[in-house]
Amino acid sequence: MHSQTPRKLVLRTNQPKRVQQTPPTRQRLDSSSLQTVGFPLLLLPFIILTTKKHNNPPITSDQFHYKSLAVIYICIGILMSVQARLSAMGKLEISFILFTPISLTQLFFTPIFARFVNKIKFNRWVVISLVFAIGAGALTFTSPFGGVSYNREHKYARGVWAALFAAVCFSLLLCNIQNVFDSYIFKRTESTTRKPSFASVFEVIIFSSLVATLISTVGLLIAGEQHGLEREMNGFPKGKGAYVMVMVGQAVSWHLYWVGIVGLVFSVSSVLSNVISVVTWPILSLLVVVFFNFRNFTGEGDDEFDIFKGVSLIPAALSVAAYFFRLHKENRDSVN
Repeated sequence: MHSQTPRKLVLRTNQPKRVQQTPPTRQRLDSSSLQTVGFPLLLLPFIILTTKKHNNPPITSDQFHYKSLAVIYICIGILMSVQARLSAMGKLEISFILFTPISLTQLFFTPIFARFVNKIKFNRWVVISLVFAIGAGALTFTSPFGGVSYNREHKYARGVWAALFAAVCFSLLLCNIQNVFDSYIFKRTESTTRKPSFASVFEVIIFSSLVATLISTVGLLIAGEQHGLEREMNGFPKGKGAYVMVMVGQAVSWHLYWVGIVGLVFSVSSVLSNVISVVTWPILSLLVVVFFNFRNFTGEGDDEFDIFKGVSLIPAALSVAAYFFRLHKENRDSVN
């Protein structure tokens, strides 16, 4: 990997830099841990929001829901951990050109799961939005957004299955999170004048990430790699300080990502959340080029601003526009 990779990975919310000759097992564990380990950063905004909404306590304060939510958070945390591990494995063992279309299958799985789990109804505008989102995601295959495989000889069979099941797990994750909101948070406030608080978004992320982090930590200890992390930090080309900054930056980026994704599920639906998560791929690829290696506009460097990155922004915009037009029509019809 080139020397500029750590800076790019912070923005891309991707797996950490694969230091040369670092075993892929530890890299999978590091990558999956980084997706959830930053949950303490959300404690302060969660406390502030719950304090402001003192008349609307967090959902766990309801004794009737406490046991059910504990089980649900454990299940979601397990799903988050499995999805992160499978995704990291897929990125390390197959090429990005193959990883991208497999990851896009989540746009097929999410509507199917949402139809049965969340009882979401679809119309042609949702289908159009999904088609444009698939097009936008597919056009990012020229950028190593998902990372570069560790081995020269790609383990296609295992990597393909890992990427596919990661997409399935991500779709299930979004639908189950929406089910938590629909079945517990919204129903709890139906008989009152209180409105669901955005603090519930932080609560779902914090408790689920806690479970996922515990699972990743246990996996790290079982693999016996806890001492290897220090060696990896000492051997980082840019020094210990840069290594820590990269890790912290990725942890922060991941939780900004989770707040956005879960917030969209809370505000709209799991389907729109999945659409937005995919259409941001070309946007992030563009931002990487603009802010971290602007010389690539002249054709220099290894992450060029090619025609695919530019064209992918068009279906991304059309995908979002189609879905919001559907929401606009639904709101207009409900008023009439």
